[in-house]
Amino acid sequence: RGQPILTPCMRDIDDLDDMMLFEKVGSKLVASQGFVVETEDPYGLADSLRDPATGEDRIEEIEPGSVNYMKPGQSVKSIQNNRPGNNFEPFTRLISRFVGLPIGMPIELLMLDFSQINFSGSRQLLHLAQLGFRTEQFRTACQLSRIFTWWLNLQIAKGKYNSADPKLGRHEWGFPGWPSPNPREDAQAFEIDLRTCSNSRSNYNRGKGRDWQKVLAERVKEERLLD
Repeated sequence: RGQPILTPCMRDIDDLDDMMLFEKVGSKLVASQGFVVETEDPYGLADSLRDPATGEDRIEEIEPGSVNYMKPGQSVKSIQNNRPGNNFEPFTRLISRFVGLPIGMPIELLMLDFSQINFSGSRQLLHLAQLGFRTEQFRTACQLSRIFTWWLNLQIAKGKYNSADPKLGRHEWGFPGWPSPNPREDAQAFEIDLRTCSNSRSNYNRGKGRDWQKVLAERVKEERLLD
C-alpha cells in the first residue's frame, strides 16, 4: 500500500503540537504566579502563611494599589513574563516549513499567511504547490485506473459487458481545478500555446477542473438559446 504522504513530517507535527502545548502551560503558570517572596527564614515564613484557625495554607493576594510591608530578611520578586520568547515564532515557522516540504506546501499556504511576501511571490508559491498537487492527482488517477480495470474485468467475466466493444474501458479521471490568481495573463498564455500547438483545449479545461465535452455542449446549447 505504500506510505501515507504525511509520513516524513509526522514527527515534526508531533513536536510542533508539544511546543504549542508546553508554551501554553508556561504562559498560564506565569499569569497565575505573579510574585514570589524571598526570605532568609523559610521555616518561619511557612508557619506565617498558615491559617492559625485551620492550620491550612492561606492564599496570599496582592491587590491593585496596595502597599505591603515585608518582614526583615524578606523581599518580593516578580516572575519574568517572557512567554512566549522572541524566538518562539521564528522557530515554529521553521518547523512548519519542515512540515510542508514533504507535501509540497509552502509555509504561506500551510498557515494561510501571506503577510511577508508580495503578490508575485505568492503566485509563484501557488504555482509550485499546484505542480505538487498535479503529481499527486496523477498518482491517484493511476491507482483508480487499476481499480476500475480490475472491476471491469470482473464484470466482463460475469457476462455483463461485451469485451469486443472497442470503446469499453476508455475512461479519464477528472479532478477539481484551481482558480487563477491572474486569469487574464493565463488566458493570453493559453492563446499562445494554442497557436504554437503546445496545448489543447481539452487539456486546458482539464487543468481548470472542467470537462471539455460538457463545456462544448453547453456552448452549443447557449448559442441555440441566443439565436
